[in-house]
Amino acid sequence: MGKLLERLERLDRRKLVYTSFVLGLLVVGFQITDRLIIEGQTKVEDSSEGLTFQSVNKLSTTPMGRFSVAVRDDGDLHPDGIADSSFKRPTNTPLANTSAGLLELWKAGQTAFGQYVTGVPFTVETGRELAANPLLDYAFLNLEQDYNINSALDLAEGLRSGAGSGTEDPAMDLLVRIPPMSEAGVETSRERVNELLAMGADGVVFPHVRSAEEARMAVSFFEGVNVWSPTNPEGDIVVMLMLETPDVFAELEEIANIPNYSALACGIGSLTRAMGGDREAAEKLNLEVLAHSQRVGLADMITANTESVARRVNQGFLGLLVYGPTANEVIRLGRAAAGR
Repeated sequence: MGKLLERLERLDRRKLVYTSFVLGLLVVGFQITDRLIIEGQTKVEDSSEGLTFQSVNKLSTTPMGRFSVAVRDDGDLHPDGIADSSFKRPTNTPLANTSAGLLELWKAGQTAFGQYVTGVPFTVETGRELAANPLLDYAFLNLEQDYNINSALDLAEGLRSGAGSGTEDPAMDLLVRIPPMSEAGVETSRERVNELLAMGADGVVFPHVRSAEEARMAVSFFEGVNVWSPTNPEGDIVVMLMLETPDVFAELEEIANIPNYSALACGIGSLTRAMGGDREAAEKLNLEVLAHSQRVGLADMITANTESVARRVNQGFLGLLVYGPTANEVIRLGRAAAGR
């Protein structure tokens, strides 16, 4: 308060009275839930703005809005009063250009960008490198071909140590894709889910789901777990199912209607190969998955490159995976398309 008075004491009495009046209105209007930052310009002739006020949400320091009051050369307030205003009520939706976790972005309807972690050493150092990239919202560890819990443990340790001192939380969410249940078996898949959750993974991805029955089995592994889903927006674990064979699409609607999981996606690369290289037909099925995901409130995820990322954002995919030397460029293009 002392600094505030120091900045205002050079203004004449009329300005001080008006400032006090405006402050009173703002405090009453926002029910003392906000703190105010005031920028008082003491040299009126240097600017036509005069006094500028900014309200900041006290919990997140997110700017709620600002307005300007013009001051005439004679020191009086401009007769038109407030020259510009953008005050809005605070909401729980994070600003589009701020860093947030995967689920925070999904709750806000924002696209999240993740690193497809494959073809690299699954080490602590790789985790640290991922943690050092401010563009990433999550990491997608691919253990489909060679499942090893130590790979997940090492990467998670790197994500934690790379987050900076004084925190045990990782720098970003970690999703782990396990081998298909049709190859590993039900009990082995269940054990892998349990050990991944025990080591702190934020989500598990099931590739090559072949039927609605298999999808229900995968979801049943998470009984008692706080899974994020359309009916549980406060959940903190991601369960994702991937459809990658042509026959399973006969049960697409049924699979989308299964409760208590987070994301439904089409593995378009595998599906294209299974359809003899017919990318156009595979894309049609991919968009059918997207439509059903959006219908029930599930997230959908797909890989993206520099040519496709803006289109995928505009189509409504909430999770985009990047990889290779152009990964950061893809994210920047995607963030621009998403308004982040």
